[in-house]
Amino acid sequence: MSSEGDTHIIDHESWYKWKVDPETVGQYIGLKDKYDREIYAGDIPRDPTGIGEIEWVQEHCAYMVFTKNPSKYHHLESDGKLLHTEIIGNIFENPELIEV
Repeated sequence: MSSEGDTHIIDHESWYKWKVDPETVGQYIGLKDKYDREIYAGDIPRDPTGIGEIEWVQEHCAYMVFTKNPSKYHHLESDGKLLHTEIIGNIFENPELIEV
């Protein structure tokens, strides 16, 4: 956070900084999709079960996919890479993708 109250992400190699809305910064969950892209909380995945949202579920101590139709959570099956999952957007830039 700067003295003006702005929040930035800083690349520690180049020292370049980007101003960000803290509400849109997602936690990397340690997995990649079938195209080797990092997956973050708030991402919208598409897999054989449908489209959902990556959310932290405290009672399972895990990131899971929440689908609205039907309304349920399911685990991310992985050995580090989700072979049948593609990230198609995120809830901040593409909320229309998960609207019912």
